[in-house]
Amino acid sequence: MNDLDFSFEDSPWEAFLRTKRAGDTVSAANLLTMLEEENEQVVEDALQALEDGGLNLNVFDLPKASGGGEAALRLRQEAQLVEKGLNPSTEFFGAFRANIPLDYAADTKFNMKLKDELESYDVIWLAGEAKSHCVANTLRQLFDYPEVVQRLVILEDCMGNISGCEDLAIPIYEKAARMGARFETSESLLFA
Repeated sequence: MNDLDFSFEDSPWEAFLRTKRAGDTVSAANLLTMLEEENEQVVEDALQALEDGGLNLNVFDLPKASGGGEAALRLRQEAQLVEKGLNPSTEFFGAFRANIPLDYAADTKFNMKLKDELESYDVIWLAGEAKSHCVANTLRQLFDYPEVVQRLVILEDCMGNISGCEDLAIPIYEKAARMGARFETSESLLFA
């Protein structure tokens, strides 16, 4: 009796991910190129492979334009977790909602999906620009969710104030500390 040998070559995305090590960062734009013609299940398989391999996905280089099939849609959903201020009718100083939410615009109201995502992590690193405005407002928007604030590690050396506004947000950071947020430097994370 003859034995059949079924062997399959890796797809381009599988071969690409196989060259990466845990902790490496993968460009969402590069991954999108490899997954562009694939169906939803293949895209989900690729994202699961990233997670299983301990790889990070850099969504910041993902094109903002719409279109591109299942892969583009799924990767944009991943990127949606970090985008803010997409509605030109109002200002977003914080990451969770507009300063003045608009009744007719759901994208200006509190982003429960992002808050729920953060609740799935034990530690959440917070940094950005500017400490006195956007980071402080993001933090203040979380005060109704102490279980999230308690998981925050605010990276003091990874943000800066707007000149002349250095004292503006001190009360916000003091309240966060009272609620259990930790304040550390990026160097302390490297040697923890």
